[in-house]
Amino acid sequence: MTHEAVYHRNHPDYFYAVSDSEMRCRIRVKRGDCSQVALNYRDIYKNHFHGIKDVREIVLERVATDMYFDYYEGLVPVDGMINIAYYFILQNHTETVFFGNYHFHPLRPDDTISMFEIPVLLRNEGIDIPEWAREAVVYEIFPERFADGNPALHPPKIRQWDAKVNYKEFIGGNIPGIIGKLDYLKELGINTIYLTPVFYSETTHKYDTYDYFRVDPHFGTNDDLARMVSEAHNRGIRVVLDAVFNHCSTEFFAFRDVVKKGEASHYKDWFDIKKFPVEVKNFPDYKTYAFMGKMPKLATWNPAVREYFYEVGRFWIRTADIDGWRLDVAPEIDRRFWRGFRDAVKTAKPDALIVGEVWHNASMWLEGDQFDTNMNYPFLGAMSGFFALEKTPSSMLDIQLGQVRGWYRQEIYDNLWNLIGSHDTARFMHICGNDPAKMKAAVFFQMTYTGVPMILYGDEAGMNGDHEFCRLGMVWDESKRNNELYLHYKKAIALRNSLEPLRLGDAKTIMADDERNIYGFSRVYNGNKLDIYINNGRVPQEIKLRADRVYDHWNEKEYRSNNGEILVPIAPKEGVILSE
Repeated sequence: MTHEAVYHRNHPDYFYAVSDSEMRCRIRVKRGDCSQVALNYRDIYKNHFHGIKDVREIVLERVATDMYFDYYEGLVPVDGMINIAYYFILQNHTETVFFGNYHFHPLRPDDTISMFEIPVLLRNEGIDIPEWAREAVVYEIFPERFADGNPALHPPKIRQWDAKVNYKEFIGGNIPGIIGKLDYLKELGINTIYLTPVFYSETTHKYDTYDYFRVDPHFGTNDDLARMVSEAHNRGIRVVLDAVFNHCSTEFFAFRDVVKKGEASHYKDWFDIKKFPVEVKNFPDYKTYAFMGKMPKLATWNPAVREYFYEVGRFWIRTADIDGWRLDVAPEIDRRFWRGFRDAVKTAKPDALIVGEVWHNASMWLEGDQFDTNMNYPFLGAMSGFFALEKTPSSMLDIQLGQVRGWYRQEIYDNLWNLIGSHDTARFMHICGNDPAKMKAAVFFQMTYTGVPMILYGDEAGMNGDHEFCRLGMVWDESKRNNELYLHYKKAIALRNSLEPLRLGDAKTIMADDERNIYGFSRVYNGNKLDIYINNGRVPQEIKLRADRVYDHWNEKEYRSNNGEILVPIAPKEGVILSE
């Protein structure tokens, strides 16, 4: 057994509360090293002060595997306990070792000094993600390019709606346009909208904000946004806005004051300025986003700056009843700021959702005191390699998914926003080489796997475009959209919304067949089990099952057997959703 591969710490990443009577414990070991992992634990006070030998033991389950490690977890009943001591029992076919307090022991430890220790903190220490979050199907809207509902709001110079516009050019999308398309989103099956920035700015993207308390006048008014949220709520759709607090525009009132007054400005400490007078240029003498002079970085460590943006978070909940915030450039803002922001937002609306934008491992922000969840960009990488580029074998897909599972607590993993594209990436159809079959296969996986599916506006219409042209105008003309793909999205979302295990079930790998290019996983919730298989190859395949009867929810077919064996066909780039 490879001792140096074993990892556990008495920390909320590895031992944490999940309910009023249970905690979850996890441990990492070398891949394939253990045949069984168990947890032995007892209450320290009962043992030391009262002589009560209340010793409990549970077997942990292997929940994920990546390139190098297996991850084992289990729910630990802690009712009647205050502070627990514990150790692990690691077994394989040749040896049994005991791991406690960061040391290996040849025999079972009998002194709690040789064990790990953790208090039973069941209140205010667990993961408190809004219940609605896991059942969301998220639709990202870039407002300037989605829909035009009021030409009177147009900027002075716009191009035709279907023009191949760059990121600087306007085509006239606005909030009234979004309101006019809410029924379309409802029919598609969407229940959550994420809007990229809507606040006052003269760019198409609005990530360089002038005024955080005012909707951009080319998008509409504050009342228009409040009406949009209200109309969305009437249709069972929640609305999440973009929080751009890392940086602002040089036209932001505080920065303008600094440019005008220099060191005499009351707002000079709202920014990190090395030299006065301030000169706006790239690579300036003040900190910025990406060395861009027109996007000065805000001093979020300054108490006055913090309170200003905490009020922004509260204001739009109070005045428009929004349902949450997506946090732009989240890793570049200090975590003390995010802790205070969470408190402000959750006080204003306890079930508001806070979503980070961290492109890699975000576990340090997902301990329950900052973000609720995160945009899962590694998922996009896995989907691109497996479905779009066809370079990743099934076994490697399983490793990539398992690696992310190893990063996070299960409750976090199950709430990650699983995207196959965003306003910051090339369209997935572009990555697929404009092959709708590849796109459909990825969408099938996205809608059936654990996590929260996130759709970039227009993907369901077959929109294409590289990174530069991923933000073109939405295709509303049904004669120009890919209607087969649209119906595929609609069907997949409908099944997700109707089959409870697809929304709430645990995900377990059941097949990673490189030779036939098949990947399979199960979703189980409340005793209801679905087995999902996808054939990512170019030829038909069959799955052999031992059962008397199975039903394929995707193809609406029933298969029966007289001898206890069933062959279920799977077409190329297609999937099945089976229940017995």
